[in-house]
Amino acid sequence: MDAWQAALLDEIRMAPGLSESVDTIYLGGGTPSLLDGTWIHILLEALSQRFDIDCQAEITLEVNPGTVSGEQLRGYREAGINRLNIGVQSFNEAALRFLGRIHSGEKAAETLRQARAAAFENIGLDLIYALPGQTMADWELELKTALNFFPEHFSCYLLTYAPGTPLAGELDQKKFSPLPEGRCGEMFLATHDLLTAHGYHHYEISNFARTRGFQSRHNSKYWHHAPYLGLGPAAHSFAGGKRWWNTASVETYVNTLRAGQLPVAAQEELSVGQVMIEAIYLGLRCCGGIRLECFEHRFGVDFQARFSGVIERFRKSGHLKVAGGRCALTRAGMLYADGIAADFIESV
Repeated sequence: MDAWQAALLDEIRMAPGLSESVDTIYLGGGTPSLLDGTWIHILLEALSQRFDIDCQAEITLEVNPGTVSGEQLRGYREAGINRLNIGVQSFNEAALRFLGRIHSGEKAAETLRQARAAAFENIGLDLIYALPGQTMADWELELKTALNFFPEHFSCYLLTYAPGTPLAGELDQKKFSPLPEGRCGEMFLATHDLLTAHGYHHYEISNFARTRGFQSRHNSKYWHHAPYLGLGPAAHSFAGGKRWWNTASVETYVNTLRAGQLPVAAQEELSVGQVMIEAIYLGLRCCGGIRLECFEHRFGVDFQARFSGVIERFRKSGHLKVAGGRCALTRAGMLYADGIAADFIESV
């Protein structure tokens, strides 16, 4: 831990300068709540010495309920963290065991209560749904339990089985059966209906905010191709059509910085076509959709003319709408976001 911390501070000091002020800082993934408030303060101080940090910056820390105490949360608040993203995942004990989480449902609830007691006024929580055997009643109970804590933000993720993960291995071994695709879709629609009925703004396929002001400013930058700088092992960065990333090995990361070099593992220059593909895919994930004027200005392409066939097909099927200068998925279209985006991408 000490070696990693020293290396991270070295990387901050050696990092390339930024032409703009920093208005969001995000600590995570991994489990940054393994760190205490004193070290978070040191980290934020190092960032403020290297970069121009906006006084109204959104500064988020990811928290695992099994690794944090009320005292730690107070320390984070005093250090300058003003937004928490709490990885609840579930309040159901069986679901937490299936997901391999180290915390209990009560510990998740306790962490949410402690976060409020520590004066956090911007709290997001993550939930995962469509677990094997999960019923609609189970999922609605999860959402209603979470609503009792009045979080400012929800991230509700459909369970996926990424290759190489333990869950994917168990699925291959037929240790359980995944939830049918139709049931997953019903749960997605139920999530939209229940949270919007409670006043939450659905602004990205998996994300809901109590008001627009509580949308994740940081994550929104990824969806809109804003430049960002990543620090730490495996961190990715993006600016000026170029993407680069650090080595994932902590040992290599530490040794490279000890040698006075930045730990960049590789980089790629994105073509205009690649950036356009990402803009379509990410834009359609956002409930506001793709702003046609911005797309045309950025790529020199008339969006409606270029994709007229795809637009017309999905508009007739009720999965797409073009209005107010935007092209966006409908509530029903969000169920097929990846497939619809793929059809657009074929025409790039």
